Amino acid sequence: MFAEADFNALLLNDSNAALIDCIRFAKNYLRYGYTTVRDCGGPGYVNIAVRDAVRDGVICGPDIISCGLIITPTAKGNGTFGSLYREVDNPRDLMHAVRTDVCRGADFIKYMATGSVANSGGEPGELIATPEELRAISGAAAFCGTYVAAHCHGLEGIKQCILNGVYSIEHATYIDNECIDMILRQEKPSVLVPTFACSYERYINFDYERDRDNELSVQCHDAFAAALEGIKKAGRAGVLIGWGTDQCMQELLEMPGREFVARELMGLGNVELLKQATINSARIVGQDAVKGTVKVGKLADLIVVDGDPVSDISVMNREPLHVLKRGVKTAL
Repeated sequence: MFAEADFNALLLNDSNAALIDCIRFAKNYLRYGYTTVRDCGGPGYVNIAVRDAVRDGVICGPDIISCGLIITPTAKGNGTFGSLYREVDNPRDLMHAVRTDVCRGADFIKYMATGSVANSGGEPGELIATPEELRAISGAAAFCGTYVAAHCHGLEGIKQCILNGVYSIEHATYIDNECIDMILRQEKPSVLVPTFACSYERYINFDYERDRDNELSVQCHDAFAAALEGIKKAGRAGVLIGWGTDQCMQELLEMPGREFVARELMGLGNVELLKQATINSARIVGQDAVKGTVKVGKLADLIVVDGDPVSDISVMNREPLHVLKRGVKTAL
């Protein structure tokens, strides 16, 4: 439902408007070649409603893997996202919150472990969840047969997520060598889903003299630079890295391949980027038996692009020539 980057405008939307935005965004994702998406939060469970409508053939869209509401400790700036959040502060109450979302149809659980760049007044790297809370929600999710995807920017937050059973660490902005070693030593390693598209423009267009007093610009620039270095090290060390964007629909339409172009700055190579967007992500969500590679017996979710992304990743910035979902060409 993240149609535009104007959070105040989104907060004014009622559930019907959010539902329409969610449908429109889903159709645009499929149009630009995303045959499966993982949605990390929506008000009033509209994300789950759209997921089910796609499954039932009522609307055309990608396969959607969705959480319910975003569960979060009480923290500065939570009001920025209003009805997307459910505030829970007692570790004992997290089981009820997880069960509620699972009963409403959530495929996984989204949790806020640190502050957010977008939360007004919040500190992006600040740890807002206790180790006890992280253990409690990870245990509750496992009991219900699913996992936690934790929003996490700061270094201490990443460490606590790794230590306390969080499976999918979103953003992982300030990850360091110690965190990477911790992941590699885990019996069931945490995975990383970084998001570069949302701050790419602020990074490449950053001018210190002009922007040094703009708090958001500085935060985005510094976070992007740190993530480039940390995620590159993690990828080279063998940590499983998936594909996130954290971008709104308006940004997708303006530059659909922004995440590819942004990740190219890591220098990992285009083949590795394509793997992150396909097979790695399928493994992370437990669907690699049917998705992620071209193989007999798997679902024929395929795109045809104009050019060779192995030699020039910028071709992913153009609308695909063809998008097939389960072997059927989509007509949007």
